[in-house]
Amino acid sequence: MARAFDPALGRKNLFDALLDASKTYGASKKILEDQERNPLSYTEVIRAAFALGRKLAAMTSPGERVGVLLPSSSGGVVTIFALHAF
Repeated sequence: MARAFDPALGRKNLFDALLDASKTYGASKKILEDQERNPLSYTEVIRAAFALGRKLAAMTSPGERVGVLLPSSSGGVVTIFALHAF
């Protein structure tokens, strides 16, 4: 079902949008697959982001800018969400 664009919905951070999408479309829905052909669901991406985010938060300071240079893969996507989560 197509939805009209609502600019007010764009005022949330990327990780919160992922959580909202999980609630809207179902936590078990597969959303990500890389060249290894291992699909990940919303739940799996969110769990991985929290696990990695805790590690990254321990190595960085609050508000510190962090650059990410990773290949196009599930790991790269999870890393971006991990940084947004923390």
